[in-house]
Amino acid sequence: MKRAVGTPLLILGALYFLAGILLFLHGSLDAGGPLLANLSIAIKRGVYWVYDHTRPLTFIWNSASVPNPVEPLSKSSIGFLAWYHVTFVGASMIGK
Repeated sequence: MKRAVGTPLLILGALYFLAGILLFLHGSLDAGGPLLANLSIAIKRGVYWVYDHTRPLTFIWNSASVPNPVEPLSKSSIGFLAWYHVTFVGASMIGK
């Protein structure tokens, strides 16, 4: 019974968590100087590649919470942390 509940929690939590991290990296690397420009371009290309190959998961990309390091108590940051915790709750339910 726990595995039946834990598996969807783990999968959904991991998808939303990873989408949030990728969206964060995509949007936050523009503030760097010329030294980070090449790294920023490479990461953005990687995010675009992942997005292009996960078109059926568009609803996750559109609704994933992106952490905001400037405002750690914002709705988006709290949502990101909630999905982070859901991932580990699901993993712990599968392991038992």
